[in-house]
Amino acid sequence: DVGERVEFVFTGMPGPETAQKLIDVLLEKQLHAVFFIGEAEAEQYQDSIALLLQNDFEIGLLGDGVNTAFNEENENALVEQLCRATVKIRSRYGVRCRQVLVTSAPATNGLRAAMACGVDEVLVSDNTLALTDCGSVEAAAEKLAAYPRGSILNVQMNDDEFLGQRLANLITALE
Repeated sequence: DVGERVEFVFTGMPGPETAQKLIDVLLEKQLHAVFFIGEAEAEQYQDSIALLLQNDFEIGLLGDGVNTAFNEENENALVEQLCRATVKIRSRYGVRCRQVLVTSAPATNGLRAAMACGVDEVLVSDNTLALTDCGSVEAAAEKLAAYPRGSILNVQMNDDEFLGQRLANLITALE
């Protein structure tokens, strides 16, 4: 079962048409996914986010704005970034983000930042897969071979017309 093999988290946000294709694939395969967005995406992709929420997908916060060595100043910047995004998403969409995905910070720093913003859980993922690498089932299977069972798979998205097919290839490779 795909859901037992990996947990999907998505970073980046496509436009509404591509988002609908992605939603269709996830619903067809009965897969849960969390979509992690930053402050800018909360503004730019309102229609896509509304579609995700209408289909009961969860929105989380992406805490990747600080990519340098961690010190107190950078940690404060991460806290500010996440708290601004939390307020923006709650006020615009009426939902509370329960999770933060931190891809470039030590877990303890991400945890402190998330706690300061009232978030329940911090995910730390080094397992990043670009869907552009999944042009065929075979290519997706080759990429997945490196990920152990139970991995959190951070799937990077873009506004690609083939996004739905590439996700389907990835899911087929997991089956």
